[in-house]
Amino acid sequence: MVENKKKAESSKSPFKKFLNGFLDFCRKFGPGKAGFDPRKVRQLSFDSLKLIGNKQKKLDEINKDAGDLIKGYLNDVNGLLEFVERRGTKVIRNNNALKVIRLFGEIEGFIPPIIGFRAKLITFALRITGAWEGPATNKTPPMFVFGAEDPPMGYMVHQIHHWLSFYNELPGYTEETINNFKKIFDPSFGIEDVKRMTKEEIISLREAIARDQEALDFVQKMAIEIFKPQDVMQGIKDGDKKDI
Repeated sequence: MVENKKKAESSKSPFKKFLNGFLDFCRKFGPGKAGFDPRKVRQLSFDSLKLIGNKQKKLDEINKDAGDLIKGYLNDVNGLLEFVERRGTKVIRNNNALKVIRLFGEIEGFIPPIIGFRAKLITFALRITGAWEGPATNKTPPMFVFGAEDPPMGYMVHQIHHWLSFYNELPGYTEETINNFKKIFDPSFGIEDVKRMTKEEIISLREAIARDQEALDFVQKMAIEIFKPQDVMQGIKDGDKKDI
């Protein structure tokens, strides 16, 4: 029995091992500490990071809106991105712009606002490519950035869910939080790095992990309802390959 457990632990990917350790640390760190209300703290798990109160209600609304949107623009990525633009979110389709955001450590798809000198550098570089009108700015708007080719619909499903979660003001989308979220995928990042974070940073990182888990759960739901699951998951993988 013990031997089987050890085998199961050794077969886990490095990221799953880290995440399990991170969640264990959060459980010890949270309840009982100053500023935490034990009644509002729910146990975290790798499979599901639960929401409480009005966040769950918002998530239900996001899932419904995202589902209606994807079904309405099935096999029409251009139409979907045009809808996004009509809702006031900037959409950039430019190969050079894609190189710019990658140069600054951003990922193809939905990018929440970036603030400060880094935003000014990004918008200045985008302006050089012809993808940005007007002067460089200290704050970027929420935007989608893709290359000239249509992104896979499976990847769009995932990104649209993040877009709607951001506009419904679910937590986890500040620039600092997203940067911390990206760091956990670095092989050199470990629990000691988490221990150096402030309590607020840890809470925010938990929220960012929850948002991504919700988006992935939604992709799985759409795969079952309207897509061929293997095609949708291939779209997610293709999107990941573009970001490497």
